Order: sequence, then structure tokens, then C-alpha cells
Amino acid sequence: DILAKVRSDEQWLSVLSEAFAMLDRDSSGKIHVQNIADVMQAFNEAKSPAEIKTMVQRFDVRKTGTIDFDEFCIMMGPAYYTRAGGSEEELARLFQTIDVHRTGTINQSELKDVMGRLGQQMTDAEVNDMVCQADKNSDGVID
Repeated sequence: DILAKVRSDEQWLSVLSEAFAMLDRDSSGKIHVQNIADVMQAFNEAKSPAEIKTMVQRFDVRKTGTIDFDEFCIMMGPAYYTRAGGSEEELARLFQTIDVHRTGTINQSELKDVMGRLGQQMTDAEVNDMVCQADKNSDGVID
């Protein structure tokens, strides 16, 4: 059972919980179709309304028209457990999506823009902190 496997993995459960909270913009405990569409678009993975509806229907086991946290775990769990060897590719693809100026680095402006498109309005200080945490060579950007 994928849900039990996800719930027993504290690290993955924490990642999913943070992602879910970001998508659950109205704090209803449910992700609405538009929230999913917005996130997909923010990461240049635009899907048609029909494709988004199909995704929701596939994982909406309770048939509410939304995705709750358990359903989200079921939807996202297999991606984590079956991506052996693919995680670096996925990370590189995500990096390229955020690196809109194609410089090979992610600056504070790019990070703040992507976070804003995901519904996370951040102060310059918060973005600076994120960059500093990921900046391995202290040049002020993520590379």
C-alpha cells in the first residue's frame, strides 16, 4: 500500500506535506483543480484543462473533485519510490526551468519569481536566505 509506505517515510512525508501546504492555498485541506494547473504552468508543464481534470479524477478516490492529503500522497508517492537513477535528471530539469535567463545559475530574482508564481510571496530577505543556504561557493547564486 503506497499510502502506508509514504506515511512510514518521515523525510518524504515532510516533503509532501510542505508541497501540499503550498498547493492548498485556501487551507481547506484540499487541492483544487486550478491550484494544480497553476503549479504545472509555473514549472512550464502546462496541461490542458482536460488533462488536469483527468489527473484529479484518477487520484480523487473519494470523488470530491479535489485532492486531499492522502490522495496527494498516493499520487506523488510512486514518483519518489520508482525514480531510481532519475532524480538527478529531474533536478536538472527543475533547475533549468527556474533558470529563465539560461545562465547556469539561479539568482534571487528568478527564485522569487518562481515562488511567486507558485503562490508563495516571499520577502527579499527570505529569498536571500534560501539562496544562501543553497549557494555552495558563496558567489550569491545557486549553481
